[in-house]
Amino acid sequence: MNEVGRKHEVSAGIVVFRGGEVLVIKNRFGEWVLPKGKVELGETLEEAAVREVEEETRVRADILKPVGTSTYTYLSEHAGEPVDKVVHWFLGRVAAQPEQERPGESAGSGSGPGPRPGPRPGPGPGPGPGPGPGPGPGLGSGPEPGLGPGSRPAPQQEEGITAARFIPWRDAVELLKYDGDLVRRAAAEAGP
Repeated sequence: MNEVGRKHEVSAGIVVFRGGEVLVIKNRFGEWVLPKGKVELGETLEEAAVREVEEETRVRADILKPVGTSTYTYLSEHAGEPVDKVVHWFLGRVAAQPEQERPGESAGSGSGPGPRPGPRPGPGPGPGPGPGPGPGPGLGSGPEPGLGPGSRPAPQQEEGITAARFIPWRDAVELLKYDGDLVRRAAAEAGP
Protein backbone atom coordinates (compact mmCIF):
# COMPACT_ATOMS: atom_id res chain seq x y z
CA MET A 1 0.00 0.00 0.00
CA ASN A 2 0.99 3.67 -0.29
CA GLU A 3 2.97 3.03 -3.45
CA VAL A 4 4.37 6.08 -5.23
CA GLY A 5 1.92 7.56 -7.72
CA ARG A 6 -1.17 5.97 -6.21
CA LYS A 7 -4.11 8.07 -5.15
CA HIS A 8 -4.87 8.27 -1.45
CA GLU A 9 -8.23 8.78 0.22
CA VAL A 10 -9.14 9.53 3.83
CA SER A 11 -12.58 8.70 5.20
CA ALA A 12 -14.24 8.69 8.60
CA GLY A 13 -17.17 6.83 10.09
CA ILE A 14 -18.91 6.04 13.35
CA VAL A 15 -19.92 2.75 14.93
CA VAL A 16 -23.24 4.21 16.16
CA PHE A 17 -24.87 2.44 19.09
CA ARG A 18 -28.45 2.77 20.28
CA GLY A 19 -28.59 0.64 23.39
CA GLY A 20 -27.51 -2.85 22.32
CA GLU A 21 -27.99 -2.12 18.63
CA VAL A 22 -25.64 -0.75 15.99
CA LEU A 23 -26.44 1.26 12.85
CA VAL A 24 -25.73 -0.52 9.54
CA ILE A 25 -26.39 0.34 5.89
CA LYS A 26 -26.71 -1.67 2.70
CA ASN A 27 -24.45 -0.12 0.04
CA ARG A 28 -24.86 0.02 -3.73
CA PHE A 29 -23.09 -3.34 -4.06
CA GLY A 30 -25.65 -5.03 -1.79
CA GLU A 31 -23.16 -5.31 1.09
CA TRP A 32 -24.02 -4.52 4.71
CA VAL A 33 -21.45 -2.02 6.00
CA LEU A 34 -21.02 0.75 8.56
CA PRO A 35 -21.73 4.37 7.54
CA LYS A 36 -18.62 6.31 6.53
CA GLY A 37 -17.40 8.70 3.86
CA LYS A 38 -14.67 10.96 2.53
CA VAL A 39 -13.27 13.79 4.60
CA GLU A 40 -13.88 17.06 2.75
CA LEU A 41 -11.37 19.90 2.55
CA GLY A 42 -11.35 21.88 5.80
CA GLU A 43 -13.18 19.20 7.83
CA THR A 44 -11.85 17.39 10.86
CA LEU A 45 -12.15 13.62 10.97
CA GLU A 46 -14.87 13.96 13.60
CA GLU A 47 -16.87 16.49 11.56
CA ALA A 48 -16.68 14.28 8.49
CA ALA A 49 -17.79 11.19 10.44
CA VAL A 50 -20.82 12.96 11.95
CA ARG A 51 -21.77 14.53 8.58
CA GLU A 52 -21.47 11.25 6.67
CA VAL A 53 -23.55 9.27 9.17
CA GLU A 54 -26.28 11.91 9.05
CA GLU A 55 -26.20 12.15 5.24
CA GLU A 56 -26.25 8.40 4.70
CA THR A 57 -28.85 7.51 7.35
CA ARG A 58 -30.56 10.68 8.68
CA VAL A 59 -29.28 9.69 12.15
CA ARG A 60 -27.45 12.31 14.23
CA ALA A 61 -24.64 10.80 16.27
CA ASP A 62 -22.37 11.96 19.07
CA ILE A 63 -18.78 10.76 19.00
CA LEU A 64 -17.47 9.26 22.23
CA LYS A 65 -13.90 8.33 21.25
CA PRO A 66 -11.71 6.97 18.45
CA VAL A 67 -11.95 3.20 18.02
CA GLY A 68 -9.41 2.39 15.27
CA THR A 69 -8.64 2.57 11.57
CA SER A 70 -9.15 0.37 8.53
CA THR A 71 -6.82 0.46 5.55
CA TYR A 72 -7.36 -1.11 2.16
CA THR A 73 -6.90 -0.59 -1.55
CA TYR A 74 -9.77 -0.49 -4.05
CA LEU A 75 -10.06 0.17 -7.78
CA SER A 76 -11.47 3.57 -8.71
CA GLU A 77 -14.76 3.23 -10.59
CA HIS A 78 -13.85 6.19 -12.82
CA ALA A 79 -10.23 5.53 -13.74
CA GLY A 80 -9.88 1.86 -12.83
CA GLU A 81 -6.73 2.74 -10.89
CA PRO A 82 -5.86 1.53 -7.37
CA VAL A 83 -6.66 3.93 -4.52
CA ASP A 84 -5.16 3.47 -1.05
CA LYS A 85 -7.77 4.28 1.57
CA VAL A 86 -7.68 4.77 5.32
CA VAL A 87 -10.90 4.99 7.34
CA HIS A 88 -10.80 6.55 10.81
CA TRP A 89 -13.50 4.99 13.00
CA PHE A 90 -15.15 6.44 16.08
CA LEU A 91 -17.34 4.93 18.77
CA GLY A 92 -20.58 6.85 19.04
CA ARG A 93 -24.17 6.86 20.10
CA VAL A 94 -27.35 8.37 18.78
CA ALA A 95 -27.38 12.08 19.65
CA ALA A 96 -29.77 13.41 22.24
CA GLN A 97 -32.58 15.57 20.88
CA PRO A 98 -33.06 19.09 22.19
CA GLU A 99 -35.83 19.31 24.75
CA GLN A 100 -39.27 19.58 23.20
CA GLU A 101 -41.28 22.73 23.70
CA ARG A 102 -43.59 22.45 26.70
CA PRO A 103 -47.25 23.42 26.52
CA GLY A 104 -47.68 27.11 27.23
CA GLU A 105 -44.17 28.00 26.07
CA SER A 106 -43.58 29.74 22.82
CA ALA A 107 -40.65 29.08 20.54
CA GLY A 108 -39.13 32.40 21.64
CA SER A 109 -39.24 31.71 25.37
CA GLY A 110 -36.47 30.05 27.29
CA SER A 111 -33.06 29.29 25.89
CA GLY A 112 -34.25 27.17 22.95
CA PRO A 113 -32.01 24.75 21.18
CA GLY A 114 -28.40 25.84 21.16
CA PRO A 115 -25.56 24.74 18.96
CA ARG A 116 -25.45 21.14 17.85
CA PRO A 117 -24.07 18.92 20.60
CA GLY A 118 -20.44 17.89 20.17
CA PRO A 119 -18.55 14.91 21.49
CA ARG A 120 -19.65 13.80 24.91
CA PRO A 121 -17.77 12.21 27.75
CA GLY A 122 -17.44 8.41 27.85
CA PRO A 123 -20.43 6.09 27.95
CA GLY A 124 -22.71 6.11 30.93
CA PRO A 125 -23.35 3.24 33.29
CA GLY A 126 -25.04 0.15 32.02
CA PRO A 127 -24.48 -3.50 31.29
CA GLY A 128 -21.49 -4.40 29.17
CA PRO A 129 -21.49 -6.41 25.98
CA GLY A 130 -21.85 -9.71 27.84
CA PRO A 131 -24.89 -11.97 27.57
CA GLY A 132 -28.23 -10.92 28.94
CA PRO A 133 -31.28 -8.94 27.94
CA GLY A 134 -29.88 -5.56 29.03
CA PRO A 135 -29.52 -2.60 26.69
CA GLY A 136 -26.05 -3.64 25.61
CA PRO A 137 -22.78 -1.81 25.64
CA GLY A 138 -23.37 0.80 28.32
CA LEU A 139 -24.99 3.32 26.01
CA GLY A 140 -28.50 3.32 27.46
CA SER A 141 -31.80 2.72 25.76
CA GLY A 142 -35.20 4.34 25.60
CA PRO A 143 -36.72 6.61 22.97
CA GLU A 144 -34.84 7.24 19.79
CA PRO A 145 -32.82 10.38 20.34
CA GLY A 146 -31.13 11.72 17.23
CA LEU A 147 -34.19 10.87 15.15
CA GLY A 148 -37.21 13.05 14.57
CA PRO A 149 -40.47 12.06 16.28
CA GLY A 150 -41.75 8.82 14.80
CA SER A 151 -38.92 8.60 12.27
CA ARG A 152 -36.45 5.81 11.56
CA PRO A 153 -33.06 5.71 9.88
CA ALA A 154 -33.48 6.47 6.20
CA PRO A 155 -31.03 5.39 3.47
CA GLN A 156 -29.43 8.00 1.19
CA GLN A 157 -30.81 6.45 -1.97
CA GLU A 158 -29.14 8.92 -4.33
CA GLU A 159 -25.81 7.41 -3.17
CA GLY A 160 -27.04 3.86 -3.79
CA ILE A 161 -27.73 3.07 -0.14
CA THR A 162 -30.79 0.83 -0.14
CA ALA A 163 -31.30 0.25 3.60
CA ALA A 164 -30.33 1.79 6.94
CA ARG A 165 -31.29 0.21 10.24
CA PHE A 166 -30.29 -0.60 13.78
CA ILE A 167 -29.68 -4.28 14.51
CA PRO A 168 -28.33 -6.08 17.60
CA TRP A 169 -24.57 -5.54 17.62
CA ARG A 170 -23.85 -9.27 17.85
CA ASP A 171 -25.87 -9.80 14.65
CA ALA A 172 -23.92 -6.98 12.98
CA VAL A 173 -20.64 -8.77 13.77
CA GLU A 174 -21.85 -11.65 11.56
CA LEU A 175 -23.73 -9.62 8.93
CA LEU A 176 -21.18 -6.95 8.04
CA LYS A 177 -19.08 -7.57 4.95
CA TYR A 178 -15.90 -5.99 6.34
CA ASP A 179 -16.09 -4.55 9.84
CA GLY A 180 -17.53 -7.19 12.17
CA ASP A 181 -14.37 -7.22 14.31
CA LEU A 182 -14.52 -3.43 14.56
CA VAL A 183 -18.08 -3.66 15.97
CA ARG A 184 -16.93 -6.29 18.48
CA ARG A 185 -14.06 -4.03 19.61
CA ALA A 186 -16.33 -0.99 19.81
CA ALA A 187 -18.88 -2.90 21.91
CA ALA A 188 -16.11 -4.00 24.28
CA GLU A 189 -14.82 -0.40 24.59
CA ALA A 190 -18.34 0.87 25.25
CA GLY A 191 -18.74 -1.62 28.11
CA PRO A 192 -19.71 -0.69 31.65
